[in-house]
Amino acid sequence: MIESGQLPSTPKEKGAATTGEIDGWLVRDKDGKLHAQRKRPLVKAFLPMELVGEAFGKNATNIASVIERIRMSRDPLALQLLVDLYALQDLAEHGGVNDYYLYEEFERSKAIATSSLQVWKFYNGSKTCRIRSGPLSHHWREPTYDEEEEGKNGAADFFERLEILEDAGALEWAYYLKEDDQDDANRIYPIAVSRHGKVIWDELESIVGSYATRAASALSSDSDDPAEYAERWEANGPNWFTVPADRLAREATVVGIPRLRHRARTLNASRWWKDLIEDAPSMIETFRGIISENAPELLATADKRFADFNGSSTLTSTSFQRDINDSYKSPTHDPPSFQEGPENEHDNWSDSWQAMGGLS
Repeated sequence: MIESGQLPSTPKEKGAATTGEIDGWLVRDKDGKLHAQRKRPLVKAFLPMELVGEAFGKNATNIASVIERIRMSRDPLALQLLVDLYALQDLAEHGGVNDYYLYEEFERSKAIATSSLQVWKFYNGSKTCRIRSGPLSHHWREPTYDEEEEGKNGAADFFERLEILEDAGALEWAYYLKEDDQDDANRIYPIAVSRHGKVIWDELESIVGSYATRAASALSSDSDDPAEYAERWEANGPNWFTVPADRLAREATVVGIPRLRHRARTLNASRWWKDLIEDAPSMIETFRGIISENAPELLATADKRFADFNGSSTLTSTSFQRDINDSYKSPTHDPPSFQEGPENEHDNWSDSWQAMGGLS
C-alpha cells in the first residue's frame, strides 16, 4: 500500500504504519509522506564469546555454556530475546538494558526526614515492558481469553523468555536510586545487584547499597535495634529497600534495570566500570559519615563486605568481567585500590551529601 503511494487511513493501518516507522521499515520525507525501506537500518548487538564458552569461545570446563542452556528451553525466541537485549544494552548510559523498554518499578512511602535528607521506603516491585511496538514487538502475542483456563496477556511469552535468560545465567538486575521514574532520569547511586531473586553482596553496587540501607536505618526511629532493623531490610532485598535521598529529590525512586552478565569488550562497558569504581568511594564515605554519627555499630557488616571486595578484587558477574570492563588492567597500570577505604569521616554529614553526584 505504501509503495503504491497510498497513505494509511483506518486506525488499523495507521497503527501498522506507526509500528513500521518504529521498527525502521518506513520513513517519512520532509513532506510527511511515508516510504518503504528496502533494507532496515542495521542495529548492532555486541555478543561476547563467553556466551559459548570461556573468553575465546572454548569450553575448557565442560560446563554447559549460556547458549546451550538457553537452547535446552526449546524456545527459539528466547535466544532472539538475548540478542535483542544485547542490542538495547548501554552500560554507560543506562547501567544495563535501556529501561524504557524493560524495568522494575516500586511503590514508595516517606520515612523519617532530616534538614537535608529524606529517607524513603520502596516495596512491591513489579516488572513492566514496552513490547507492543518497537524493537521487542516480535515477542508480543495476542492476548488469550478462556473461560476454563486463565488467559495470557500479550507480554506473557516475553516474561517467560526473560525467566529463561535469568535461569541460564545470562541476565541479572541492577537497582538504582534515580531522580524520577523516567528512563532518561539521572541515576543518583546504585543499591543492589540481584540474581535469581537474591542480592549479591560481593558486587560493588550492592556494597554501596548496603551502606545506603544502613545509613537509612541509622536515621530511622522505627526500631530500638538499628542493627536488626538494617539486617531485616537487607534480607528482604530486592523486593524492599530503604535508602536516603536529598530532600530536594522529591520524585526519587528505585528502578530495577535488566543487565546482561557477560559483556563484550567495548569502550562503553569499560567506561561504565571505570565510572563505578571512581564514584563508589565518595558515596561510601558519605554514608559512613551518617552511620558513624547515628549508629556506628552498623558499620561492621558493610565494612567487612567492602574489605572482602578490596582483598579479592572479585567481579562476580562473570569470571572474565575484569578483562572485559577494567580499563586499568594492563602491564603498565596498577588497578585502582579501595584497600585503605575512606580515611576521614565527615564531622557534618549533612553538608557532605553533595559528594553523592549522579552517575549519569
